[in-house]
Amino acid sequence: MDNTEWGVMKDYKLILEHKSLPRLGKYVPAIEFFMRAWGRFGDDKHHLQPFIKPGLNKVKTYYNKMENSPAYLIAMCK
Repeated sequence: MDNTEWGVMKDYKLILEHKSLPRLGKYVPAIEFFMRAWGRFGDDKHHLQPFIKPGLNKVKTYYNKMENSPAYLIAMCK
């Protein structure tokens, strides 16, 4: 990864490590950002697709489970 890509990963890590009370409302956008960024990264780096695609599929599995939970609905005011 180049410096820009490492910077994105460091920013993502900081979002998840924030010292305040965990809030699903911040976690969900971070996961969505991660999925978009890694999807684009995989599109640009075809030789890494065998590693990126299974990881994204796993994240999407848990994201879909989270999206169907009552906590998600409350946090996102739906």
